[in-house]
Amino acid sequence: MVTPTDEELMLLVKHGDRAAFNTLMDRYERPVLNVIYRYLQDYNAAQDLMQETFLRIYKARERYEVRSKFSTWMFQIAVNLCLNERRSRSYRSHDSIEAMAAQPVPRELKDMRTLDPGESSRKAEMAAIVRAAVASLSEEERAMVILAKWEEKSYEEIAQIMGCSIDAVKSRLYRAKKILREKLKQWVTEHERT
Repeated sequence: MVTPTDEELMLLVKHGDRAAFNTLMDRYERPVLNVIYRYLQDYNAAQDLMQETFLRIYKARERYEVRSKFSTWMFQIAVNLCLNERRSRSYRSHDSIEAMAAQPVPRELKDMRTLDPGESSRKAEMAAIVRAAVASLSEEERAMVILAKWEEKSYEEIAQIMGCSIDAVKSRLYRAKKILREKLKQWVTEHERT
Protein backbone atom coordinates (compact mmCIF):
# COMPACT_ATOMS: atom_id res chain seq x y z
CA MET A 1 0.00 0.00 0.00
CA VAL A 2 1.31 3.43 -0.95
CA THR A 3 1.59 5.88 1.92
CA PRO A 4 -0.36 9.07 1.16
CA THR A 5 1.54 12.34 1.04
CA ASP A 6 0.89 15.06 3.59
CA GLU A 7 -0.94 17.09 0.97
CA GLU A 8 -3.18 14.13 0.06
CA LEU A 9 -3.96 13.60 3.73
CA MET A 10 -4.79 17.27 4.23
CA LEU A 11 -7.17 17.16 1.24
CA LEU A 12 -8.89 14.21 2.92
CA VAL A 13 -9.07 16.24 6.14
CA LYS A 14 -10.64 19.07 4.12
CA HIS A 15 -13.45 16.67 3.25
CA GLY A 16 -13.99 15.55 6.84
CA ASP A 17 -11.64 12.57 7.25
CA ARG A 18 -10.58 12.62 10.92
CA ALA A 19 -8.34 9.57 10.56
CA ALA A 20 -6.27 11.49 7.99
CA PHE A 21 -5.91 14.34 10.48
CA ASN A 22 -4.77 11.90 13.17
CA THR A 23 -2.16 10.53 10.75
CA LEU A 24 -0.84 14.05 10.13
CA MET A 25 -0.69 14.67 13.86
CA ASP A 26 1.19 11.41 14.39
CA ARG A 27 3.71 12.43 11.72
CA TYR A 28 4.28 15.97 12.92
CA GLU A 29 3.49 16.22 16.61
CA ARG A 30 7.11 15.71 17.68
CA PRO A 31 8.75 17.93 15.00
CA VAL A 32 6.34 20.81 15.75
CA LEU A 33 6.88 20.41 19.49
CA ASN A 34 10.66 20.43 18.96
CA VAL A 35 10.60 23.65 16.92
CA ILE A 36 8.38 25.42 19.41
CA TYR A 37 10.37 24.20 22.42
CA ARG A 38 13.68 25.26 20.88
CA TYR A 39 12.18 28.67 20.25
CA LEU A 40 10.50 29.27 23.62
CA GLN A 41 12.62 27.06 25.93
CA ASP A 42 9.42 26.35 27.88
CA TYR A 43 8.10 22.79 27.59
CA ASN A 44 4.58 23.50 28.90
CA ALA A 45 4.13 26.49 26.60
CA ALA A 46 5.53 24.40 23.72
CA GLN A 47 2.94 21.70 24.32
CA ASP A 48 0.16 24.30 24.38
CA LEU A 49 1.34 25.93 21.16
CA MET A 50 1.79 22.56 19.45
CA GLN A 51 -1.85 21.78 20.22
CA GLU A 52 -2.86 25.28 19.07
CA THR A 53 -0.97 24.70 15.80
CA PHE A 54 -2.99 21.58 15.04
CA LEU A 55 -6.21 23.23 16.17
CA ARG A 56 -5.61 26.07 13.70
CA ILE A 57 -4.82 23.60 10.94
CA TYR A 58 -8.08 21.76 11.63
CA LYS A 59 -10.10 24.99 11.75
CA ALA A 60 -8.58 26.07 8.41
CA ARG A 61 -9.14 22.70 6.74
CA GLU A 62 -12.02 23.87 4.51
CA ARG A 63 -9.87 26.66 3.05
CA TYR A 64 -6.82 24.44 2.48
CA GLU A 65 -5.35 24.42 -1.02
CA VAL A 66 -2.13 22.77 -2.14
CA ARG A 67 0.10 25.78 -2.82
CA SER A 68 3.25 24.50 -1.16
CA LYS A 69 4.29 21.58 1.00
CA PHE A 70 1.94 20.89 3.89
CA SER A 71 4.86 20.94 6.32
CA THR A 72 5.83 24.45 5.17
CA TRP A 73 2.32 25.73 5.88
CA MET A 74 2.22 23.90 9.23
CA PHE A 75 5.61 25.26 10.38
CA GLN A 76 4.52 28.75 9.28
CA ILE A 77 1.58 28.49 11.68
CA ALA A 78 3.84 27.18 14.47
CA VAL A 79 6.49 29.89 14.00
CA ASN A 80 3.84 32.63 13.90
CA LEU A 81 2.39 31.31 17.15
CA CYS A 82 5.90 31.38 18.67
CA LEU A 83 6.45 34.96 17.53
CA ASN A 84 3.08 36.00 18.98
CA GLU A 85 3.76 34.17 22.23
CA ARG A 86 7.15 35.83 22.68
CA ARG A 87 5.65 39.25 21.99
CA SER A 88 2.79 38.73 24.43
CA ARG A 89 4.98 37.44 27.28
CA SER A 90 7.06 39.69 29.40
CA TYR A 91 10.34 37.79 29.15
CA ARG A 92 13.00 38.94 31.51
CA SER A 93 16.08 40.12 29.66
CA HIS A 94 19.35 38.47 30.58
CA ASP A 95 22.65 40.26 30.96
CA SER A 96 24.82 37.45 29.68
CA ILE A 97 24.88 34.12 27.95
CA GLU A 98 26.23 32.56 31.14
CA ALA A 99 23.16 33.72 33.10
CA MET A 100 20.84 32.19 30.49
CA ALA A 101 22.85 28.97 30.34
CA ALA A 102 22.58 28.58 34.11
CA GLN A 103 18.81 28.13 33.82
CA PRO A 104 17.66 24.52 34.22
CA VAL A 105 16.64 22.91 30.94
CA PRO A 106 15.01 19.48 30.56
CA ARG A 107 17.55 17.07 29.09
CA GLU A 108 17.36 13.85 27.16
CA LEU A 109 18.09 10.82 29.29
CA LYS A 110 21.16 8.97 28.06
CA ASP A 111 22.77 5.73 29.02
CA MET A 112 25.26 7.06 31.57
CA ARG A 113 27.31 3.83 31.49
CA THR A 114 28.71 4.74 28.06
CA LEU A 115 29.53 8.39 28.78
CA ASP A 116 32.72 9.77 30.22
CA PRO A 117 31.53 12.01 33.10
CA GLY A 118 33.88 14.84 32.14
CA GLU A 119 32.91 14.70 28.48
CA SER A 120 29.24 14.47 29.38
CA SER A 121 29.55 17.55 31.56
CA ARG A 122 31.36 19.53 28.84
CA LYS A 123 28.76 18.54 26.22
CA ALA A 124 25.89 19.53 28.51
CA GLU A 125 27.55 22.86 29.31
CA MET A 126 28.22 23.57 25.63
CA ALA A 127 24.62 22.66 24.70
CA ALA A 128 23.33 25.09 27.33
CA ILE A 129 25.65 27.83 26.04
CA VAL A 130 24.49 27.26 22.44
CA ARG A 131 20.81 27.33 23.51
CA ALA A 132 21.42 30.57 25.37
CA ALA A 133 23.26 32.12 22.41
CA VAL A 134 20.44 31.16 20.04
CA ALA A 135 17.89 32.54 22.51
CA SER A 136 19.72 35.88 22.47
CA LEU A 137 19.13 36.34 18.72
CA SER A 138 16.30 38.48 17.35
CA GLU A 139 12.92 36.76 17.00
CA GLU A 140 13.22 36.20 13.24
CA GLU A 141 16.87 35.15 13.33
CA ARG A 142 16.15 32.66 16.11
CA ALA A 143 13.28 31.11 14.15
CA MET A 144 15.41 30.87 11.02
CA VAL A 145 18.34 29.26 12.84
CA ILE A 146 16.03 26.69 14.45
CA LEU A 147 14.40 25.87 11.11
CA ALA A 148 17.73 25.69 9.26
CA LYS A 149 19.91 23.86 11.77
CA TRP A 150 17.57 21.66 13.78
CA GLU A 151 14.76 21.08 11.31
CA GLU A 152 17.07 21.09 8.26
CA LYS A 153 14.72 23.24 6.18
CA SER A 154 15.97 24.68 2.90
CA TYR A 155 16.30 28.42 2.30
CA GLU A 156 13.20 28.22 0.10
CA GLU A 157 11.14 26.50 2.79
CA ILE A 158 12.30 28.97 5.44
CA ALA A 159 11.42 31.88 3.14
CA GLN A 160 7.91 30.47 2.69
CA ILE A 161 7.49 29.80 6.41
CA MET A 162 8.76 33.26 7.40
CA GLY A 163 7.05 35.11 4.55
CA CYS A 164 10.19 36.70 3.13
CA SER A 165 12.57 36.32 0.20
CA ILE A 166 15.28 33.67 -0.07
CA ASP A 167 17.87 36.46 -0.13
CA ALA A 168 16.47 37.80 3.16
CA VAL A 169 16.79 34.32 4.69
CA LYS A 170 20.40 34.00 3.51
CA SER A 171 21.25 37.45 4.82
CA ARG A 172 19.62 36.94 8.22
CA LEU A 173 21.13 33.49 8.67
CA TYR A 174 24.56 34.85 7.76
CA ARG A 175 24.14 37.64 10.33
CA ALA A 176 22.84 35.19 12.95
CA LYS A 177 25.80 32.83 12.41
CA LYS A 178 28.20 35.75 12.74
CA ILE A 179 26.53 36.80 16.01
CA LEU A 180 26.59 33.22 17.33
CA ARG A 181 30.27 32.78 16.44
CA GLU A 182 31.12 35.97 18.30
CA LYS A 183 29.06 35.03 21.37
CA LEU A 184 30.48 31.52 21.48
CA LYS A 185 34.08 32.58 20.79
CA GLN A 186 34.50 33.99 24.28
CA TRP A 187 33.20 30.80 25.90
CA VAL A 188 35.45 28.60 23.75
CA THR A 189 38.50 30.77 24.46
CA GLU A 190 37.86 30.62 28.22
CA HIS A 191 37.41 26.84 28.21
CA GLU A 192 40.41 26.07 26.04
CA ARG A 193 42.57 27.33 28.89
CA THR A 194 41.08 24.80 31.32
